[in-house]
Amino acid sequence: MLSALTTLTASATSAVFSQDEKSVYLIGNEEQLLQLDLGSGKLNKPALPKEIHQGQITGLGRSNAGNILVLQGDDLLAYDVTANKTVPVLSFEKKLSVDGTPEKWKPEDFAYNPTDGSIVFFTTAGEDTSLWFLPKDQKSPKAVFVRRVDLMEGMSFSRTGQLFFGYRGDLWCGTVVLEPEDLRGKGTVHTYYLNAIRIAPLATLETDDATPSAQGVQVTAAGTDRIYLHSLRLGGSGFGNVLSVVAPDPKTATVPTDPSTDDNRSYFELDQRLDLYKAELASVKIYAENGSESLLCISGSGKKIFYRGAEKGSGETALYLIENDQEPRKIAPDLK
Repeated sequence: MLSALTTLTASATSAVFSQDEKSVYLIGNEEQLLQLDLGSGKLNKPALPKEIHQGQITGLGRSNAGNILVLQGDDLLAYDVTANKTVPVLSFEKKLSVDGTPEKWKPEDFAYNPTDGSIVFFTTAGEDTSLWFLPKDQKSPKAVFVRRVDLMEGMSFSRTGQLFFGYRGDLWCGTVVLEPEDLRGKGTVHTYYLNAIRIAPLATLETDDATPSAQGVQVTAAGTDRIYLHSLRLGGSGFGNVLSVVAPDPKTATVPTDPSTDDNRSYFELDQRLDLYKAELASVKIYAENGSESLLCISGSGKKIFYRGAEKGSGETALYLIENDQEPRKIAPDLK
């Protein structure tokens, strides 16, 4: 079980590309699901199946089949846009047990893994937090054992299966690992655990006789070549940046199925970790200023990135699209 700070909450993804990459579904004001046509820049409220409740939507994702995954309340639904139908994926309505004591968990964030169709959920129960793993085509989530990390912000999976998230303002990378069968029951009762490391110290931490001015990673959108991020004020609101860093080696923070071939964990050594930090920090690209909702998301092909922000110094927030590593292009004014 994770133990969360009460002043922090996880950030769910609030925008996602359609399967054909011609539009973006996003959560607008008052938790309404909207659709933005990227060609015309027009925003509309789609006709939705009765199971999707406007005003209750808190997170979005996309499955390999192209369904829009909609988190509302305790429930995750798969929305088939073409057929205009939904099917339930998972509900946290009933109590679940992490350590033998059933509790009512509230889903705050989720991330879909395109490599195997599994889903990871970050949940809260009062001041407690926990991570859950849902294998593809299963209905019962499995508790994930986590040490030394008590909050996971803005989770996203890369196409290589690496899980990216923000923790205390820094960028982390890891994987959910299935404990080898011969080790289960030998001092542990968990089946899955989180293996992750900090890969980029991006938090601008400070102390001062003033309100907080620190900012750090709170949203991630993992691509093959770069990891796109929204860095926001820690402990307040009002300023932040949309940026990206180079994607780490696909083996970083992964655990090989055969431990005897484990030659990719040298990042635990200080010199190797510092080299990783230097490479990540040297690769930073800043695209826009944004101190509120960024709507940051990346398309399935990884060739399109969408975000809401303002060019540095302009103060005019708008909706932008990056295509094929070109410069950001304004496609529409800010949401009304």
